[in-house]
Amino acid sequence: MSQKKDPCLKNACKLQTCLERRGFDDQKCQNEMNFIRECCETWWESSIVCEGFIKDLKSPKLKQLKIQQEKIIY
Repeated sequence: MSQKKDPCLKNACKLQTCLERRGFDDQKCQNEMNFIRECCETWWESSIVCEGFIKDLKSPKLKQLKIQQEKIIY
């Protein structure tokens, strides 16, 4: 049985590499942060790497997704 590839994993790896190269200063990796945030807005239900971004309320769309997710749980 093969596992499905995480649709946002590539973006997560790029973000991690950027953070490592820039001393974990997230201000210097805003492009990578935006790419993974956009990916998670689309693939949040099927991407394990997006769990942390669902909690990130900076994006209005992600905020709405978090609210929807909480309604499903409760």
